Amino acid sequence: MTENNFKISLTESAVERLKSVLAKKDAGSFLRIVVSSGGCAGFSTSFKLDTKREEDDVEIVQDGIKVVINKMIAEFIKDAELNYITSNLSSFFRLDVKQATENCSCGSSFNM
Repeated sequence: MTENNFKISLTESAVERLKSVLAKKDAGSFLRIVVSSGGCAGFSTSFKLDTKREEDDVEIVQDGIKVVINKMIAEFIKDAELNYITSNLSSFFRLDVKQATENCSCGSSFNM
């Protein structure tokens, strides 16, 4: 998979939150999406800030925000949408994977 095939979109709320968070971090920091087996639906998603890109990473840049993921995992989440949800009780990032056949009700895991 070339980097051009890795396409996810960031909602306006995700872009705004990431700009705010990244402004306080080292130059060159980016969001890393991690997908691992687990969660109630099969694959668990998590997010972390990183500064080191690995050889097998692919990236997208939207509105100046760099998002990176392992090339092998990128196929699972292509065309997904990253959203930042805020409610009275919590705020969190949620990855909506369009090709998922099942999603956890909390939005932190999916299955294919």
